[in-house]
Amino acid sequence: MKKTKKMLLLAYVGAMILLPKIALAGLDVDWGFGISVGSGGNGGMNGGGLSNNSYGLPGGSVFGIVEGILYWLLGILSVVAVIGFIISGIMYLTAAGDETQAGKAKKAMMYSIIGVIVGLSGFVIFKAAQYMLSGESF
Repeated sequence: MKKTKKMLLLAYVGAMILLPKIALAGLDVDWGFGISVGSGGNGGMNGGGLSNNSYGLPGGSVFGIVEGILYWLLGILSVVAVIGFIISGIMYLTAAGDETQAGKAKKAMMYSIIGVIVGLSGFVIFKAAQYMLSGESF
């Protein structure tokens, strides 16, 4: 059991290290410090996030920045949720008929599902507010 926990912790840390690379894979971002992510282009994020102005400072709307942060948090939530599902599944499989361990695994799965529902409902509320404030329809 100790070896399994150590392996799962290493997988979790590896996923957190690779998360920024995965999240920025499709974006064209030039951070201005000699570091650029993406394949080139206009040097900014689509959707009003960060863009370079003539002063070299990041620009964009507050809404675009909040939307970018929300997408980052949604990506982190999805990675944590998958890891939570895997850990609770392993806990359930290794319970071997022990009712207390199986109960802990079921609670962990329930909390993972509740976390995903809360995170996705926050995203849905944000998008609904965006559509309502801009006057667009769903």
